[in-house]
Amino acid sequence: MFDNLKLRKRVLEVEEDCGALKRQFASLQTEWLDTLDRLKSMMGRIVKDRARAEAARGPSPEANLSDEDIAAGASSLSPQQNAINQRILARRNRMPGGTQ
Repeated sequence: MFDNLKLRKRVLEVEEDCGALKRQFASLQTEWLDTLDRLKSMMGRIVKDRARAEAARGPSPEANLSDEDIAAGASSLSPQQNAINQRILARRNRMPGGTQ
């Protein structure tokens, strides 16, 4: 008789624990879906901003250079970028064991 009451009490505890776990899982699931929606929204804004920045920058000058132009020494760098690149190459050549 007392064993039956103990078992019934244990079953009720397990059912309560299971119900609590179901509620926690549903809450976590809702929270995760909200987070996922926020991430998708942020990624959409980032993609739009990047597209807007690329459109404002205009077409890439690299696309207009042929292989012959590049071989002849043509560069898609701006004059300032080209000067910086030359300084970097000069510094590398001065270093012992620099690229040659």
